[in-house]
Amino acid sequence: MKTTLHSKKIYTPQGPIEGYLTIEDGTIRSITQTSNESAVEELGDAMILPGIIDLHSHGYRGWSAKTIDPQEIQGLSASLPSIGVTATLATTTAWETEELHMLDAIATAIETGCPGAKILGIHMEGPFFNPDQHKATPRSEVRLPDLERTRRYIERARGHLRYMTIAPEMEGAFDVMDLLHSEGIHIGCGHTTATSAVFQEAKRHGMQSAIHTGNAMTQIDRREVALMGASLLDPDIYCEINCDLYHLSKEMLELMFRIKQDMGRFLMISDSDVLSGMPAGSYEAFGKIVHVHENGEILLDDGTINGSSKYVLYDMKLLRDVLHLPLEDIIRMSSLNPAIFLGMDDRIGSIAPGKDADLLVTTADLQLLRTYVNGAIRYQQGDPILENPHFQDVCPRIA
Repeated sequence: MKTTLHSKKIYTPQGPIEGYLTIEDGTIRSITQTSNESAVEELGDAMILPGIIDLHSHGYRGWSAKTIDPQEIQGLSASLPSIGVTATLATTTAWETEELHMLDAIATAIETGCPGAKILGIHMEGPFFNPDQHKATPRSEVRLPDLERTRRYIERARGHLRYMTIAPEMEGAFDVMDLLHSEGIHIGCGHTTATSAVFQEAKRHGMQSAIHTGNAMTQIDRREVALMGASLLDPDIYCEINCDLYHLSKEMLELMFRIKQDMGRFLMISDSDVLSGMPAGSYEAFGKIVHVHENGEILLDDGTINGSSKYVLYDMKLLRDVLHLPLEDIIRMSSLNPAIFLGMDDRIGSIAPGKDADLLVTTADLQLLRTYVNGAIRYQQGDPILENPHFQDVCPRIA
């Protein structure tokens, strides 16, 4: 099947152009200034953007990647195009009794097939945290880095473990990092008290990114910039950033962009979770009381941020309208950089002939009109958003 769209703004890696974008057999066949196609859909002032790639998403709309049910992962996949996500890493957290079953469930869903956003693999956030930076993870579930346990994770994930978070200052961390690096698994450092000296050693053992930079890590001090400051100063390290203006203030984001300068080393993430997109209220979720506030914050009783209720497309609008960043830079952080990080930019992450037709159609105000995954419309404005019908059984609302 062939589809041709005409837009005044198609955001290619070279910048926005007016033209005709033709989709055929799931890929972008061509982008031209003129078209001989008999059927062309005129988009008017609507823009075509590359699909969002979210490398750090635990869930959305009652669906959770922390599950032992492959259908839960497939439900998450189906819901994500409604917020412009065309590809993601299912981000799970290790739980002593179910961690291997969780990995198996995600692997099974990937191998069986997912109906919406592509599940590119697994991001395992934990259990190798610093106990002093466990934050929303129960302290009882934090483990010292362990080679044998890591080997079991890799085996159970069946080749789908793509990214792992680890605190590099913990005993045994560098041995685990060496194993992950040898297996081609991307290494992010987070939930950490690591100093800048530990950062330098971690980089030698394969560290590639700072996990939700600025959160769940030691803050920059005048005498010790810690892993946070060292990651921003290092031109090779990617920095995950949550741009909802709750996790990081406007001023902190401005500092980050000025320090690092290279927009090619930032990864926009949502850190969304099962309660993201759900109505305001208090819920019992995975043994914790979690409060979803009207303003979008998701907090534990002690004020700890427990993920985000927002999503990357929402944050893109904030970066444009509040921080006044060029949309081209924002798209790079939300789409191309994650694809480059994963080594998949030959297929996804930007709009170019031969690449997968993973596309967003938005208004000039970044309101989502349509989401394509492999050339198929997976969400259109007005479609019902798929919510987990069993959500209340798992996370009952208590107030």
